[in-house]
Amino acid sequence: MTALLALALVQAETVTGVIRSSPGGSNFVGSFFIGDVQYNFLGKLRSRVPAFSSEKAQLTFDHVNQLREIQFFNVIVGHDNLDLEFYNGASITGLLDNPLPEKSVAAGRVGIFQR
Repeated sequence: MTALLALALVQAETVTGVIRSSPGGSNFVGSFFIGDVQYNFLGKLRSRVPAFSSEKAQLTFDHVNQLREIQFFNVIVGHDNLDLEFYNGASITGLLDNPLPEKSVAAGRVGIFQR
């Protein structure tokens, strides 16, 4: 099997977890289990958004190596949903536990995955 064909056969994996922001809305943490290993993503936004949480957030990635070290990202916290896109292609999406009054768009300052 060639490397190109093997790459084409890679399918994204999705796991469910939780994501919660701080009351000020500029820091957040997401926690996800992949197998028996817990991955936490600690993120900081460049601007504040209303506090948000999702008990059924979904982390989607192609390879576990995407969940390493420092990551940059963009995030949209909508009226009832969250869409966080990492520059490396992984993402966290989900419905919010409580709807927000308005949609917010923020650039991620920086975040880090920890195991």
